[in-house]
This record gives sequence, C-alpha cells and structure tokens, in this order.
Amino acid sequence: MKNAFLTASLLLLTTAGSGVKAEDEWTLPTAEPRLKEGAGVEVATTSCVLCHSVDYVTTQPPLSRDQWKTIVTKMQQKFGAPLNAEKIDPLLDYLAKNYGK
Repeated sequence: MKNAFLTASLLLLTTAGSGVKAEDEWTLPTAEPRLKEGAGVEVATTSCVLCHSVDYVTTQPPLSRDQWKTIVTKMQQKFGAPLNAEKIDPLLDYLAKNYGK
C-alpha cells in the first residue's frame, strides 16, 4: 500500500505542470530491436533469431567477417545452430556489412 501511494505521488509530481492530462493517449515505442534490412536478413532471422533474441546480434561490437565466421562456426558446431553450408556465406556477408567494422 505504501509503494502504491509513493508511486501515485511521484506520478502526480512528475506530471504536474507538464501539461499532461489523464485523458492524453500515450503510445510506447516498440521495445523489440529489429535486424537491419538487406540481403541475408532472412538467413539471420531463420538461423540466429531462432535460438536467441535479435539484440544478441545488434548489441555485439562491430566485428570483421572473420570474427563473425568464428562466432557462426561456434554456434553451428558447439550449439547446433540450424545452418546449412550454403547459407553460411550469405549470413557472413550480411553480418559483416550490417554489423561489421
């Protein structure tokens, strides 16, 4: 009960004088990061995002193609990422272009 009172008080203090009215409509931005569009995005979506979230890719530091290859190979061999041999080069091209150095 005490937390609810504090939350309500804080809300009143932050909105008082700001022009915000109770009837104002708010739309929050989507919290889901998205992969950059481009050739190979389908492979990244079906191979990478199948096992983990998009932000795992988008928050990596800029990596070279060889560094991405090391990661992709590890995901494929150690963790069983469903990635056929013919999809590796398009995926590496996509990652290096969109999330590379």
